[in-house]
Amino acid sequence: MKKIILTIMFVILMCSCSYGATSDDIYVRKDVFEVEMKNINYTLEKILTKLDAQEKSINSLASAVAVLSERVDVNFATLSGRIDGLEKRMDTTNTFLYYLLVLIGAMMILPFFNKWWESREAKKHAAAQTFTLEDVKRLIAEAKLGEMTQI
Repeated sequence: MKKIILTIMFVILMCSCSYGATSDDIYVRKDVFEVEMKNINYTLEKILTKLDAQEKSINSLASAVAVLSERVDVNFATLSGRIDGLEKRMDTTNTFLYYLLVLIGAMMILPFFNKWWESREAKKHAAAQTFTLEDVKRLIAEAKLGEMTQI
């Protein structure tokens, strides 16, 4: 980066010296020119020193950001694992609550179901016993009477 800036500054300085010369220009003495060039070189060195310091601070900031990024990645992975564990626990809790609600509902419905089942069984038993002992005796007696009347 500093080589690019130095090259650009050098090109700008050289362009103005070579293309700006005309026959009307006033030439300076060599010692004045050398002093001016030293001044320019000193200024360029100060600029380059500042750029080096800024580059070092940028590099230190970049390394600090890299360390922080690694920490964030580790923390994110840990947090992700904990969230996964929490989700599993919540799923287990939800399943337990659903089973508990079904059990409570079954216990609440059970008395009504028992009454319905008993009435159904009573109807079934009553339908199966439509003929009582008296009915059978009466049928036998009628059958005997029917035989006697035919003779």
